[in-house]
Amino acid sequence: MAPFTGQAPGQQGSAPGSRIDPNQIPRPPPPADAFLFETRVNGTANLPPAATSSFVVRDTGNCSPKFIRASLNQIPLSADLLTTSAMPLSLMIQPFALQDPADTPVHVVDFGEMGPIRCHRCKAYINPFMRFVDHGRKFICNLC
Repeated sequence: MAPFTGQAPGQQGSAPGSRIDPNQIPRPPPPADAFLFETRVNGTANLPPAATSSFVVRDTGNCSPKFIRASLNQIPLSADLLTTSAMPLSLMIQPFALQDPADTPVHVVDFGEMGPIRCHRCKAYINPFMRFVDHGRKFICNLC
């Protein structure tokens, strides 16, 4: 029995007639120094940097791409356009993603001992879809 060499029978180390040139295989660029990424510039959203890049986030109104990243940077206006494009639309959500120490910290709202405002009937938390009445003193729950 022949000794095991880790190669297929008849295969030699680097074949001189190989048609694959290792220098032509695409590779991701080497990581560069971390750069500052602002989530909004002049009131408009900024396109997120590449997922493989190193960046420090300054939260200026949008979520950091370290927490939420979409498979498409531009969302199609209609479902028909999304179907025609044949591109998958998905979100990768990582609420506990590790942050760089230089990143802007996530703002936390302290509601005190009472906790966040909730509906008295269904116990739903306050959300942007609740309708405020009586000059903001009362709200109508969107779930009830």
